[in-house]
Amino acid sequence: MPRVSICIPTYNRRGLVGRAIESALTQSETDIEVILADDGSTDGTLEVAAAYTDRRFRIEKNEPHLGLAANFNRCLEIAQGEYVKFLCDDDLIYPDAVARLADGLDRFPEATFATSAWNWIDADGALLRTTRLLRNAPPGGTLVDLRQIVAASWLYRNRIGNPSDVLLRKSALTRLHFNEKYPQMMDWYLWLRLLKRGPLVYFPQVLSAMRTHEASLSARNRPLAQSASDLVNISTEFADPGSELHGAVGNFALKRLQLLCFIRAFQIALGNAGRRDWPPVRRNLGIVKSALKGLAS
Repeated sequence: MPRVSICIPTYNRRGLVGRAIESALTQSETDIEVILADDGSTDGTLEVAAAYTDRRFRIEKNEPHLGLAANFNRCLEIAQGEYVKFLCDDDLIYPDAVARLADGLDRFPEATFATSAWNWIDADGALLRTTRLLRNAPPGGTLVDLRQIVAASWLYRNRIGNPSDVLLRKSALTRLHFNEKYPQMMDWYLWLRLLKRGPLVYFPQVLSAMRTHEASLSARNRPLAQSASDLVNISTEFADPGSELHGAVGNFALKRLQLLCFIRAFQIALGNAGRRDWPPVRRNLGIVKSALKGLAS
């Protein structure tokens, strides 16, 4: 059994997937398996991947096409490692990422996952900015619990990172998965559920890079307040007595989150209207209504 499974879920990413594969195979941690989970690509992605012959690398093909969340969940099913490292097919991990994050989980057995600071890069790989969860953290890593995450993010912004930035302890994922109900915030939702079970380990070093480009999920969702929609529904789960998340966050934090979602959805709806893009206006005003309903409850 490998120490770490690096999983690359992919779909039609011929131009960038090779860089992701190379960043996985050049890790300083060598006790790894690298799995490319292809979700029915038709653009030559598989031909690019087939050029990599490292014995630690294998290609898994989905039949039929599963969709984003289901492909991520399939990776969790087929990963054999003690730890699971996702790598989105347009992102990068730096050479010491897996070793440092895995060592952190070894040293902090109560942690459910680990993360670090990360870079934002453009389509050509140029640095745009860096995001850090904490301003000051020891080089050897520090534990961060759900209460601290609420204070740092107001639950509104994912300051933990996307799937490429974290390393998951597979044993902590019992009955957990990526939820397709939250297409923009499915990772954030999973991180919050893991934090309900135990803290994360945070490293201040920059260990990964998230690429921003016009074909990304965030860019495709730009006309819609999709993140606000997801967060309103997540806030409802926090308030539901039958949810695993119930009681983890106070009522003030939930109302603040709903207010922020109301403002965001209304702002985007105004932008849609200014461009006379009417279908998103109606969708975003529906999100405004949902946020107001939460505030009033």
